Amino acid sequence: MNKKMKWVGFKLFLVFVLISSLLLPSLNVAYAMPEVLEEENEDQSGAVRNVAGNFEFDDSIISKKATYTGNTGEYFIDLTVKGKSRQELKSTDIVIVYDNSSSMNTNNRDQIAAKETAAFVNGLLNEQVNAKKNIRMALVTYGTMVFDGRSNQVYTGTGTAPENFSFKTLTTDPNEIIKRIPTNVPSERGNNFNGGTFTQQALEEAALILESSEADNRVIVTITDGVPTVSFNPNRQIAGNGTNFNYTFNGQPRTHGQNTVAAADLIKSQGITMASVGIELTAGQGATAEQIVQMMQGIASTQFDYYPVSQISQLVNSLADLSKYFTNTVHRATVTDPMGEFVNLKFGATPAFDAATSADLSDGDYFLSASDVSLLQRVVLVQENETIRLNNLSLGANEVISLRYKIQLDTDKAGFDPNVFYETNAPTLLNPRIEEPDLVREFPIPQVRGAQAVIAGEKVWSDYEQENLRPEEITVELIRGDDQKIGEQTVVQNEDGLWAFTFEGYSAYDSNGDPIDYTVREQAVDGYTSSVNDETNVITNTLIEEPGITLVKTSEEDAFAKVGDVVTYVFEVTNTGNVPLSNVQVVDPKVGETIELDVMTLNPGEEVTGSIQYTVTADDVEAGSIVNIATVTAEDPSGELVENDGEDTILYVPIPSNVNVEYVDQEGNPLIPSIVIEGNVGDLYESSAEEIEGYVLIETPANASGEFTEEAQTVTYVYAKIAGDITVEFVDQEGNEA
Repeated sequence: MNKKMKWVGFKLFLVFVLISSLLLPSLNVAYAMPEVLEEENEDQSGAVRNVAGNFEFDDSIISKKATYTGNTGEYFIDLTVKGKSRQELKSTDIVIVYDNSSSMNTNNRDQIAAKETAAFVNGLLNEQVNAKKNIRMALVTYGTMVFDGRSNQVYTGTGTAPENFSFKTLTTDPNEIIKRIPTNVPSERGNNFNGGTFTQQALEEAALILESSEADNRVIVTITDGVPTVSFNPNRQIAGNGTNFNYTFNGQPRTHGQNTVAAADLIKSQGITMASVGIELTAGQGATAEQIVQMMQGIASTQFDYYPVSQISQLVNSLADLSKYFTNTVHRATVTDPMGEFVNLKFGATPAFDAATSADLSDGDYFLSASDVSLLQRVVLVQENETIRLNNLSLGANEVISLRYKIQLDTDKAGFDPNVFYETNAPTLLNPRIEEPDLVREFPIPQVRGAQAVIAGEKVWSDYEQENLRPEEITVELIRGDDQKIGEQTVVQNEDGLWAFTFEGYSAYDSNGDPIDYTVREQAVDGYTSSVNDETNVITNTLIEEPGITLVKTSEEDAFAKVGDVVTYVFEVTNTGNVPLSNVQVVDPKVGETIELDVMTLNPGEEVTGSIQYTVTADDVEAGSIVNIATVTAEDPSGELVENDGEDTILYVPIPSNVNVEYVDQEGNPLIPSIVIEGNVGDLYESSAEEIEGYVLIETPANASGEFTEEAQTVTYVYAKIAGDITVEFVDQEGNEA
């Protein structure tokens, strides 16, 4: 409905719609549940399910459909209410309170109003519509007083003749009413003092007529073209002279509207429904436009039961439609349409819920349409807290009102599952008639589904196939947007040797319809760095390389004792890092050559052994030890050099040794005590001959000088006796002289 559409032109028949809806008893549902049709969105952004056909009841035909707008997650909702013809009328007694004040001759109101009101009465009470005589009507016509033959109490003593244009007995005969409707005003009948407006007295008289009524519905309809100018003051005394809206009571300003509305409130409290029709009402007679509206709404059951008519000419069409609308099954109906749990009402650029001028909603948030645009004139749409309410719908046979608006799937709401169909709305209810608040019709509810984002990926390892370094399981996190963690999954190696993962059940787009950017990341794994290909969701765990190598150099000998000893060195090389090493070499400067190893490539934890021999030198002996440092080198996978030194020290541990120097004659007899030269194996020794009296050295041994050995050595110097006296001594075996 165009926001600029003016609510001009009162449809008088709508007043009587209030009455007509009261004529039927509650209707029972009469429909069979139709099938549900499912349709996938062309862009694979979701799907929609609609009930095929409509829900038909005795009083209405209702439907609700969802269609994809082409914008991700967004759907049109089309709600339709269609009226039907009533089959049975409820008993209703109606009293028309008809204003015949002097102002009714303006714009020929008296003639037009009389003609169209008569047509309305006849249309409602004719044999076809009222075959069962369920409707009865009465008429209270008034001016300065009720025109039922009573005298004018405002202008007593003026000789004003009583008038009778009322029919106060409820009747089913339209002619009884029609013939009493005046076609002119009091001044034209020579009764100038009867042209005031005593609305309060007329309303109270109408209430007296309905007091004994046992009809299902009791209704008072007031038709007037002016504000009251006469009323009963709070002391029940007549106030006013028929010319002004205002008067004074106990020195205080007061209006006749206040007294009239107070009387109407009392009448409404008796269960009587009231409607008011204001014909061409404008400010005047001391009343402002605002006061007029307040008063006219005050003598109606609700603000919606007051119907302003801006031009008397509009009564023709209004009353012509009235006879049809009295058979309406939908009267002052209300549609309550709340959004579903996972659905948001779609707004435009502003937070206001604005009417659009066309069904494409290009310039607004909703569009109201009808089979006849006049059906929309009193419809009120209210949106609050994600609930749309349509008030004041009145529809007869084949009359339709439709509402279109947009919804958006609330994919960001906790618990949303893109694989589930969600109802677009909570139970949507039509109360066909305001006077029967417990009568409800439930609309079919469409369902819509979103689209699932499947985030599949794989974990690969860049660690030189070292499965022993890998954990038994890893944790992969699902990240939405920049850094919002929304899920995690424990991943293990499958039967195919793959570390594969799949995240499902997440929406492909957000609550605005924008695609959601999902990424994955891994919780830290000791010893690895993680990188992610956001296109393929492949997570690569790269080993944090810590190359390492050790060289342990040992000798098979614990010590050396002399020059020439042979020492065997053993070189044990171990890859102590976590990456393979190549071009493994051991260099021993002491030995002066590269040690030959069995292999030149070592995987983490592997070791290789090599050996070489070394001959002890004099320098080693002199140094007292052999300190030997060897170096192992290798290359890690990036070509960087890795090295380590291995050191071994062999101490010089001398072996004591003695050389016994003997001095003997030619027969081997010792001439003087032998001398012991002490030293260490490998050390040099040097002996010397001694001068022995009476003897001369005749033989110097070859080993007079040499090197200490582990075996005892004897150096023997041989002497010969110098010639001279010889003394012979005889000794026994023990050396005793004989």
